[in-house]
Amino acid sequence: MQLVGYIDNEGAKLSLIKGYSFALAVTAICALTATFLDAHCILPWYSRVPSASNLADYPSRQVNHPFLKEEMKNP
Repeated sequence: MQLVGYIDNEGAKLSLIKGYSFALAVTAICALTATFLDAHCILPWYSRVPSASNLADYPSRQVNHPFLKEEMKNP
C-alpha cells in the first residue's frame, strides 16, 4: 500500500525521510512511524504543504475558515 503524507514543517518531513533527528524525541517518533509502516507494508511519500494551504493551521491558530465544518470552528 502507498501513503502520501503532507506535512507543513520541512524539518519534520526531512526527519521522517531520514528516519532520525538530532532531537531524541523526534528520533523516537521516526522509529515508531517506521516500525508501524513496515509492519503494515506501507510505502510512504512525504511532501510539504504550505501553511496557507493547510486547513489544520486555522483551528490550531484559533482562526475560522469557510471550508471547516461548523463543529471545528472556534466559538
